[in-house]
Amino acid sequence: MFRLKNNAPFYSIGGILFLMGLFYLIPSDIFAISSTPKLIEKKMDLAQQIYAKHNQTISTQPKEIQLKWQQAAEGIIQAQKHAKFKRWKKTDLVLTQVLQTFMSIRSNIVKNQSKAICNGELASLKQTAKSLSDILEHSTSSTSDFEQIRTTLATLLAVPSDKVAQHKNYCLSLKNAINSSIAAIDQTHKNKTVYVSLDLSTPQKRYQYDKNRYVTYKLLLQQRLESLTLSDAITKKIMSHIQQANSSFQQAEKNFNGSEFKSAESLQVIANKNLVLALRLSGLYISE
Repeated sequence: MFRLKNNAPFYSIGGILFLMGLFYLIPSDIFAISSTPKLIEKKMDLAQQIYAKHNQTISTQPKEIQLKWQQAAEGIIQAQKHAKFKRWKKTDLVLTQVLQTFMSIRSNIVKNQSKAICNGELASLKQTAKSLSDILEHSTSSTSDFEQIRTTLATLLAVPSDKVAQHKNYCLSLKNAINSSIAAIDQTHKNKTVYVSLDLSTPQKRYQYDKNRYVTYKLLLQQRLESLTLSDAITKKIMSHIQQANSSFQQAEKNFNGSEFKSAESLQVIANKNLVLALRLSGLYISE
C-alpha cells in the first residue's frame, strides 16, 4: 500500500535555491501517461519524496503556493486510493497532474524568491558595486576583458532603483558583475602590496563598513551552498545562522534609518558573526 512519508524537512539558502534541487531530478519523460504499474509506482515514489522533503518548509511561502501544495498533497492521496483498486490509468493521470503541480510550484517559488532577494539586497549590492566601480575606474589595466567588466558594472549602476523591476534578472547580473570585478581586481593586484585606508571614526561609518562585509559574506554563502552537498544536519544549522543574521540585519537597518547608529552598529556586528559561523560550518574559515 502507498503511504505518504514524513521525513526530515529540506533546507536551502533563503533565497534562490529553495525547492530547486529535487525538482531537477524529475525526468521529462515521466509526464507521459502510462498504465504500467512499474512506471506508476516510480511516479508515486517521486511524488512522495518531493512531498516529504519539502512539506515542513512550504508554510513560509505565499498563500497561493500553499494552496497549490495542498492540492498536490490531496492528489497523492487520491492516487493512492485508485492504486489500491488497481485503477492504473486514473492513478497515473492524477500522479502526472501532481508532478506538474510540483513543477509549477517550483517555478513560482524561484520567481518570488529572486524578487525578494533583489528587493532586500539591492541597496547593499549597489553600494558594493559602486565601491568596486571606483576601484576599476582608477585601475591602470586596459585589457579588453577588464574594459568589458568596467562597462558592464557601470551600465548596471546607471539603472535607477525604481526602474530595476523592469530589468529581467537585474540582481543576478549585478552579483555576477561584482564577482567578475573582484576577480579582475585580484588578478590586477596579484603579487603586489595594496594599502587600504579606512575611516571608521563614527558609528555611521563603522556600520556601513560592517554592512559591506555582510553583503560579501552573503555572496560567499550563496556560492558555497550552490557548489557543495552538505548533510541535512549541517544545512539546518547554517540556515539557522542565516535566519538569525537576517533578523539582526533587518533590525539594524531600521535602527540606522531611525538615527540609532550605535545600536545599528551592534546589531550589524551580530549579523556578521552569524554569517561567519555559517561560512565556517560550510567548511570555509573566516576570521571575525
